[in-house]
Amino acid sequence: GDVIFIGDSITQGWEGGGKKAWAEHFAKFKPVNLGISGDQTGHVLWRITEGKELEPIRPKAAVVMIGTNNMRAHTPE
Repeated sequence: GDVIFIGDSITQGWEGGGKKAWAEHFAKFKPVNLGISGDQTGHVLWRITEGKELEPIRPKAAVVMIGTNNMRAHTPE
């Protein structure tokens, strides 16, 4: 895909309730949805570094939406 979307359930939601908007507004960009419900910032960082999730693809751009699930258990520090 030319554009990856990576994040939590909000990102993953484009495959469900946001499917029509995804097709209408993003399909032309050959997007890949890498959203996983419940994911936290550390999980996304691990998927990119240790999990090498992006290694087989060469996106031109990335949309990152993460951090919501960190708010309950973590402080900014």
